Amino acid sequence: MSAAAWKRHIIRQLKHRDRTQKYMYQDLIKSYNKLLERTKIFDPLNERLQVEFLNIFSDHLNRLDVTSTVHRLEDPETLQLQHQKEVTKLEKTNGELAVQIYELGQNLQIKQKELEELQSRLKGVEGFFSGVVKRNVELHESVKKITCENTNIKQRYDELLKQHRTKEEELQKITNDLSEATAGIVKLKSLQADDMNNDNDRECQARWAKQLASAAAKVIDTTPKTVQCNEDTANTDEAPAVIRRAFRSASATFLSPIFTLKENILYKMRRVESLCDDFKGPSFVCWSSRLPTKALEIVEAHESDINAAKFSSISQTLATGGDDRIIKLWDVVAGRLESRTSLQRSSSGITSIEFDPTGYRILAASYEGAVHLWEVNACRPTYVLTGHRHKVTAAKFKSLYHQAVTGSFDRTLKIWDLNRGACTDTIQVSSYCSDVVSLEFLVISGHHDKKIRFWDCRTKVCTNEIPVEGRVTSLNVTCDHSQLLSCSRDDTLKVVDLRKMNCCRQTFRADGFKCGSDITKAIFSPDGSFVTAGSADGTLFVWNVKTGKLEASLAGQHSSCVNAVTWSTSGEYVVSVDRGKKAVLWSDY
Repeated sequence: MSAAAWKRHIIRQLKHRDRTQKYMYQDLIKSYNKLLERTKIFDPLNERLQVEFLNIFSDHLNRLDVTSTVHRLEDPETLQLQHQKEVTKLEKTNGELAVQIYELGQNLQIKQKELEELQSRLKGVEGFFSGVVKRNVELHESVKKITCENTNIKQRYDELLKQHRTKEEELQKITNDLSEATAGIVKLKSLQADDMNNDNDRECQARWAKQLASAAAKVIDTTPKTVQCNEDTANTDEAPAVIRRAFRSASATFLSPIFTLKENILYKMRRVESLCDDFKGPSFVCWSSRLPTKALEIVEAHESDINAAKFSSISQTLATGGDDRIIKLWDVVAGRLESRTSLQRSSSGITSIEFDPTGYRILAASYEGAVHLWEVNACRPTYVLTGHRHKVTAAKFKSLYHQAVTGSFDRTLKIWDLNRGACTDTIQVSSYCSDVVSLEFLVISGHHDKKIRFWDCRTKVCTNEIPVEGRVTSLNVTCDHSQLLSCSRDDTLKVVDLRKMNCCRQTFRADGFKCGSDITKAIFSPDGSFVTAGSADGTLFVWNVKTGKLEASLAGQHSSCVNAVTWSTSGEYVVSVDRGKKAVLWSDY
């Protein structure tokens, strides 16, 4: 075979292989070409392969000598066989290289994907970093701004601190001036009270002088009756004539009857004072209280809200007081309220009224922080007790009736000597006081912090506390001091047994009953068999203490919140007062 034929044969085989194998490797070749175009990663490999190929070809040429070449030219079959071996070897090398190219292409695709992912992550990181940088810049600017503001605030604070010190000095000065003014006001009130007491003394002395003058003006027959007989009448049966002579005024002849009358008056007054000091209970006992079922009379008792009502302990006299600063006295006569008199010397609204057991004196608390002690038949208060710094919510006589106890919103309880009109003890409490009751050595107080406290008057120590569910609005005890009644803003009344470790014995509720204000008063009946209280809608509720059941619900007479209820000592009448200026008299007939 000639060299030209050999070359054509090789070309035909290559074309045949190209036709048969080109389709199989077309995609690979395209991918390979694209890879070669996109990257130069295989250039060093190609150069290395070319160098290796040249080395192999050079070694092959070196092994061939001229003889083999001549022999080869002379023997084409041998040359063809050798060429075939070389072609096979090259094809094998070419296949291996194609596999390597394919694997490298796959690895390249994987690396490309990883690169794209890393680039995407890099973009995200770069975006985050740019955001962080931007945020850092903003924070630096904010820090600068805050630092500037802090500097301004510090300067302002220094200025305010200087102003505060100046104002504090001014406040201290004003406080001192206020203390001096308060002391002056207290002194002035004390002088006014002294003047009032002096006026009362002068009125009493004038009244005594008038009574003495009236007694002295009377003609008193101090001579014995005489009978004058003569001889003409001595022997007759006619009755003897009585000879009278005119007498001069006793003031001109006999002084002893005058002094006797004065001593008698003074003795009676001392006897009244002794009764005030020694009287321990009402003059009579109610054996059975009547259940109120009917309104006997409705009167517009005051010109504004009525806050307090109380019956006298020895009569059917009723006292009411309200925001119009007047205490009115009423007599219950045949089921009607008849106005008796008015006490008008209070300078602010009345919050509480209490009779002493003799029925001759009234203790009235007021909004101005003062307590007035009135004689029932006097037009001026006997004493004005000042010392509380806020409104007085309760004022009660103690078991020794020359003493009284008061509770106030200034968080104090005060004990007073009514003979001197002076405060003898002050008990500091932790909450606003709404009402008090007094036993022999014990004061019980109700407070806005939902507690009932028991105080020993001798040591001024709280001996017990009873928690309730709402602000305490009123307290009341039975006549035998065995049970305590409390009313609170949780719309319940509770009875506490004072003989059994002060435990809560009963709780009274009713549908429709709602405690309408912080001054709503609930009371026991005189015999302790009923409790009664008024509701926010004007209904009067009465419960039976023994059964715990609601006995009566009296509606339709009050159109506003009932503030206070009082029961006559006889147990016959009940009076309720409200915010609408009304007083209603109740009974069972």
